[in-house]
Amino acid sequence: KFVNIAFTRLHWDQWEVKDNYTVFIPWKDPAPLFYLYWRNFTAAAPTVFNTFSKKYLEQEGETPELDVGTGPFEMMEFATEDKVELEAVRDHWRSTAHFDQLS
Repeated sequence: KFVNIAFTRLHWDQWEVKDNYTVFIPWKDPAPLFYLYWRNFTAAAPTVFNTFSKKYLEQEGETPELDVGTGPFEMMEFATEDKVELEAVRDHWRSTAHFDQLS
């Protein structure tokens, strides 16, 4: 499920999972300048384009304040336009951070 980015809902309806490796995204209408959105979006926020589990969204809802990540840090505190405090995840499958906290 795709959440957090309003402009995409202008162009897409329901996404369809074809198999474990394929997601089909039907377009509502032509969007010839979409590549510009995509280029700017992925450059500015490469970690925002996430795939969320159905179970998670049913439990938490499509709330931008709630996020799921897979990196070596866990969010401990977040205050919009104020601060973010992260704590290292020990023995993360991808890599362990070289420091305990990030803020």
